[in-house]
Amino acid sequence: MNTPDILIPYTSLLADIRSAAYTESLTLEPQRAAPVADIAEDWNSDRLRRILTIAAAEVQEILDPASDPAPDDAEDFSFAVTQPYAPARLRRIHSLIREYLTAVALEAHLRSVYPESAANWAQTAGLAISEIQAVHARTGPSTRPLSVF
Repeated sequence: MNTPDILIPYTSLLADIRSAAYTESLTLEPQRAAPVADIAEDWNSDRLRRILTIAAAEVQEILDPASDPAPDDAEDFSFAVTQPYAPARLRRIHSLIREYLTAVALEAHLRSVYPESAANWAQTAGLAISEIQAVHARTGPSTRPLSVF
């Protein structure tokens, strides 16, 4: 069984982040909503890229500690997967990585513009990374004990 890499295009990740920020801004009064929704604008792109690169390196460390993280100037985020996984598990890891990267980006941005909501996104990121660790740790065949009954 081959071990494919998990590829997350930067543009689709940016769309996820914009969508989540827009949804978050809908819960706020208008004067506080604009800075929340501005997360993916041009003046924030360098900071957002740095945050995502650091978070992606953390995920890569979980998936394969021996591999090098993707270079900072890479257009998309690619995660090396050294263990063979079933397709369903790969899809689960892929969606958890997307959720984690989105939550980390929003938490870092909201820490400066809307601190009350940053804790929610920090909790979401923590849950996603712990789920990535749990799914990654479940390897090997499932066995059930033999029983005469």
